[in-house]
Amino acid sequence: LDIVQKSAEITEAGLLLDELAKENKIGPIYERKELVEYCFKKLLSNNNLMIVGKPGVGKNAIVESIAIRIASITDENFPIKHVLQTNPSKLVEGCYYVGNLENKLLTLTKNCSDSKTVLFLDNAHLGIGLWSGSEASKNDLINILNNSLLPDTRLICSVTPEGLKMLEGTHPEFTSGFVKVEVPPTTPEETYRILKNLKEEFQKGKGIANIQNTMLSEL
Repeated sequence: LDIVQKSAEITEAGLLLDELAKENKIGPIYERKELVEYCFKKLLSNNNLMIVGKPGVGKNAIVESIAIRIASITDENFPIKHVLQTNPSKLVEGCYYVGNLENKLLTLTKNCSDSKTVLFLDNAHLGIGLWSGSEASKNDLINILNNSLLPDTRLICSVTPEGLKMLEGTHPEFTSGFVKVEVPPTTPEETYRILKNLKEEFQKGKGIANIQNTMLSEL
Protein backbone atom coordinates (compact mmCIF):
# COMPACT_ATOMS: atom_id res chain seq x y z
CA LEU A 1 0.00 0.00 0.00
CA ASP A 2 1.17 3.56 -0.65
CA ILE A 3 1.43 6.01 2.24
CA VAL A 4 -1.98 7.59 1.58
CA GLN A 5 -3.82 4.27 1.41
CA LYS A 6 -1.99 3.01 4.49
CA SER A 7 -2.87 6.15 6.45
CA ALA A 8 -6.55 5.51 5.65
CA GLU A 9 -6.55 2.20 7.53
CA ILE A 10 -8.41 2.49 10.81
CA THR A 11 -5.34 1.29 12.71
CA GLU A 12 -3.29 4.14 11.22
CA ALA A 13 -5.75 7.04 10.94
CA GLY A 14 -6.00 7.78 14.65
CA LEU A 15 -6.68 6.13 18.01
CA LEU A 16 -9.06 3.22 18.44
CA LEU A 17 -10.70 4.26 21.69
CA ASP A 18 -12.40 0.92 22.24
CA GLU A 19 -9.02 -0.81 22.16
CA LEU A 20 -7.68 1.70 24.69
CA ALA A 21 -10.73 0.97 26.83
CA LYS A 22 -9.98 -2.76 26.77
CA GLU A 23 -6.46 -1.93 27.97
CA ASN A 24 -7.85 0.31 30.75
CA LYS A 25 -6.05 3.30 29.25
CA ILE A 26 -9.14 5.49 29.29
CA GLY A 27 -11.22 5.78 32.41
CA PRO A 28 -14.93 5.84 33.14
CA ILE A 29 -17.03 8.99 33.18
CA TYR A 30 -18.45 9.93 36.57
CA GLU A 31 -21.11 12.39 35.49
CA ARG A 32 -23.15 13.13 32.33
CA LYS A 33 -24.42 9.56 32.17
CA GLU A 34 -27.77 10.68 30.77
CA LEU A 35 -25.93 12.60 28.06
CA VAL A 36 -23.82 9.56 27.21
CA GLU A 37 -26.96 7.40 27.00
CA TYR A 38 -28.64 9.97 24.73
CA CYS A 39 -25.64 10.08 22.38
CA PHE A 40 -25.38 6.30 22.33
CA LYS A 41 -29.02 5.89 21.33
CA LYS A 42 -28.70 8.53 18.62
CA LEU A 43 -25.70 6.70 17.14
CA LEU A 44 -27.62 3.44 17.11
CA SER A 45 -30.39 5.25 15.23
CA ASN A 46 -27.89 6.17 12.48
CA ASN A 47 -27.58 9.81 13.52
CA ASN A 48 -24.33 11.73 13.27
CA LEU A 49 -23.47 13.78 16.35
CA MET A 50 -22.03 17.28 16.76
CA ILE A 51 -20.89 17.59 20.39
CA VAL A 52 -20.67 21.26 21.28
CA GLY A 53 -18.98 22.75 24.33
CA LYS A 54 -16.25 25.02 25.59
CA PRO A 55 -12.74 23.58 26.06
CA GLY A 56 -12.51 21.40 29.14
CA VAL A 57 -16.21 20.61 29.63
CA GLY A 58 -15.77 16.92 28.80
CA LYS A 59 -16.70 16.52 25.13
CA ASN A 60 -14.06 13.85 24.60
CA ALA A 61 -15.01 12.09 27.84
CA ILE A 62 -18.49 11.50 26.44
CA VAL A 63 -17.06 9.84 23.32
CA GLU A 64 -14.63 7.83 25.44
CA SER A 65 -17.54 6.62 27.55
CA ILE A 66 -19.30 5.46 24.40
CA ALA A 67 -16.13 3.59 23.41
CA ILE A 68 -15.90 1.96 26.86
CA ARG A 69 -19.46 0.75 26.48
CA ILE A 70 -18.83 -0.60 22.97
CA ALA A 71 -15.70 -2.39 24.15
CA SER A 72 -17.79 -4.37 26.64
CA ILE A 73 -20.29 -5.61 24.00
CA THR A 74 -19.61 -9.14 22.76
CA ASP A 75 -22.57 -9.50 20.39
CA GLU A 76 -21.08 -10.06 16.93
CA ASN A 77 -24.18 -8.60 15.31
CA PHE A 78 -24.00 -5.31 17.19
CA PRO A 79 -23.92 -2.47 14.61
CA ILE A 80 -20.92 -0.65 16.15
CA LYS A 81 -17.60 -2.33 16.93
CA HIS A 82 -15.04 0.47 17.11
CA VAL A 83 -14.62 4.20 17.77
CA LEU A 84 -11.78 5.87 15.87
CA GLN A 85 -10.59 9.24 17.15
CA THR A 86 -8.78 11.53 14.73
CA ASN A 87 -8.37 15.25 14.04
CA PRO A 88 -8.10 17.55 11.01
CA SER A 89 -4.29 17.61 11.01
CA LYS A 90 -4.13 13.81 11.13
CA LEU A 91 -6.54 13.51 8.21
CA VAL A 92 -4.44 15.67 5.87
CA GLU A 93 -1.22 13.98 6.94
CA GLY A 94 0.67 12.52 3.98
CA CYS A 95 -1.53 14.23 1.38
CA TYR A 96 0.24 16.52 -1.09
CA TYR A 97 -2.52 16.95 -3.66
CA VAL A 98 -6.27 17.37 -3.52
CA GLY A 99 -6.65 13.95 -5.11
CA ASN A 100 -4.60 12.39 -2.31
CA LEU A 101 -6.93 13.81 0.31
CA GLU A 102 -10.05 12.83 -1.62
CA ASN A 103 -8.80 9.26 -2.02
CA LYS A 104 -7.75 9.05 1.61
CA LEU A 105 -11.10 10.21 2.97
CA LEU A 106 -13.08 8.03 0.57
CA THR A 107 -11.00 5.03 1.62
CA LEU A 108 -11.22 5.91 5.31
CA THR A 109 -15.01 6.29 5.33
CA LYS A 110 -15.36 2.99 3.44
CA ASN A 111 -12.99 1.28 5.89
CA CYS A 112 -15.01 2.66 8.80
CA SER A 113 -18.28 1.48 7.28
CA ASP A 114 -16.91 -1.98 6.47
CA SER A 115 -15.54 -2.42 10.00
CA LYS A 116 -18.57 -0.88 11.79
CA THR A 117 -16.41 1.94 13.12
CA VAL A 118 -17.62 5.31 14.34
CA LEU A 119 -15.35 8.10 13.10
CA PHE A 120 -14.76 10.75 15.77
CA LEU A 121 -13.32 14.01 14.41
CA ASP A 122 -12.03 16.03 17.34
CA ASN A 123 -12.02 19.83 16.95
CA ALA A 124 -13.69 19.54 13.57
CA HIS A 125 -13.87 23.33 13.14
CA LEU A 126 -10.10 23.40 12.70
CA GLY A 127 -10.69 21.76 9.33
CA ILE A 128 -12.25 24.94 7.93
CA GLY A 129 -9.99 26.14 5.12
CA LEU A 130 -7.46 23.43 5.95
CA TRP A 131 -5.76 22.37 2.78
CA SER A 132 -2.33 23.57 1.78
CA GLY A 133 -2.75 22.45 -1.81
CA SER A 134 -5.49 24.90 -2.77
CA GLU A 135 -7.01 28.23 -1.81
CA ALA A 136 -10.42 27.25 -3.11
CA SER A 137 -12.92 26.76 -0.29
CA LYS A 138 -14.49 23.82 -2.11
CA ASN A 139 -11.27 21.90 -1.60
CA ASP A 140 -10.95 22.35 2.16
CA LEU A 141 -11.03 19.36 4.48
CA ILE A 142 -14.64 19.83 5.61
CA ASN A 143 -16.09 19.87 2.11
CA ILE A 144 -14.00 16.92 0.97
CA LEU A 145 -15.03 14.95 4.07
CA ASN A 146 -18.67 15.85 3.53
CA ASN A 147 -18.47 14.57 -0.05
CA SER A 148 -16.81 11.37 1.18
CA LEU A 149 -19.48 10.34 3.66
CA LEU A 150 -21.36 7.15 2.85
CA PRO A 151 -25.02 6.47 3.71
CA ASP A 152 -23.99 4.24 6.61
CA THR A 153 -21.12 6.43 7.89
CA ARG A 154 -21.36 7.10 11.60
CA LEU A 155 -19.60 10.37 12.43
CA ILE A 156 -19.09 12.30 15.65
CA CYS A 157 -17.58 15.79 15.60
CA SER A 158 -16.56 17.85 18.61
CA VAL A 159 -16.54 21.63 18.30
CA THR A 160 -16.51 24.72 20.47
CA PRO A 161 -19.58 27.02 20.34
CA GLU A 162 -17.54 29.49 18.31
CA GLY A 163 -16.38 26.68 16.03
CA LEU A 164 -19.95 25.60 15.41
CA LYS A 165 -20.91 29.13 14.36
CA MET A 166 -17.98 29.17 11.94
CA LEU A 167 -18.95 25.80 10.49
CA GLU A 168 -22.58 26.82 10.11
CA GLY A 169 -21.48 29.96 8.29
CA THR A 170 -19.00 28.30 5.94
CA HIS A 171 -20.38 24.75 5.57
CA PRO A 172 -24.12 24.74 6.31
CA GLU A 173 -24.65 21.62 4.20
CA PHE A 174 -22.19 19.76 6.45
CA THR A 175 -23.57 20.87 9.82
CA SER A 176 -27.19 20.28 8.79
CA GLY A 177 -26.60 16.54 8.83
CA PHE A 178 -25.87 16.37 12.57
CA VAL A 179 -27.79 16.10 15.80
CA LYS A 180 -26.37 18.89 17.98
CA VAL A 181 -25.53 17.92 21.57
CA GLU A 182 -24.59 20.77 23.91
CA VAL A 183 -22.28 19.98 26.82
CA PRO A 184 -22.47 22.63 29.57
CA PRO A 185 -19.74 23.16 32.18
CA THR A 186 -20.06 20.99 35.26
CA THR A 187 -21.75 22.46 38.30
CA PRO A 188 -19.74 22.83 41.55
CA GLU A 189 -21.55 19.76 42.90
CA GLU A 190 -20.70 17.70 39.81
CA THR A 191 -17.08 18.85 39.95
CA TYR A 192 -16.87 17.80 43.60
CA ARG A 193 -18.20 14.32 42.81
CA ILE A 194 -15.83 13.94 39.86
CA LEU A 195 -12.81 14.88 41.95
CA LYS A 196 -13.87 12.59 44.76
CA ASN A 197 -14.22 9.65 42.38
CA LEU A 198 -10.87 10.47 40.79
CA LYS A 199 -9.23 10.52 44.20
CA GLU A 200 -10.65 7.09 45.05
CA GLU A 201 -9.62 5.63 41.68
CA PHE A 202 -6.15 7.12 41.95
CA GLN A 203 -5.61 5.73 45.44
CA LYS A 204 -6.95 2.31 44.43
CA GLY A 205 -5.00 2.13 41.20
CA LYS A 206 -1.70 3.42 42.51
CA GLY A 207 -1.87 1.96 46.00
CA ILE A 208 -1.33 5.38 47.53
CA ALA A 209 -2.84 5.94 50.96
CA ASN A 210 -2.50 9.70 50.96
CA ILE A 211 -2.47 12.19 48.11
CA GLN A 212 -0.32 15.23 48.73
CA ASN A 213 -2.67 17.66 47.06
CA THR A 214 -4.42 20.37 49.00
CA MET A 215 -7.61 20.27 46.95
CA LEU A 216 -7.99 16.49 46.81
CA SER A 217 -6.98 15.93 50.43
CA GLU A 218 -10.00 17.94 51.56
CA LEU A 219 -12.52 15.82 49.67
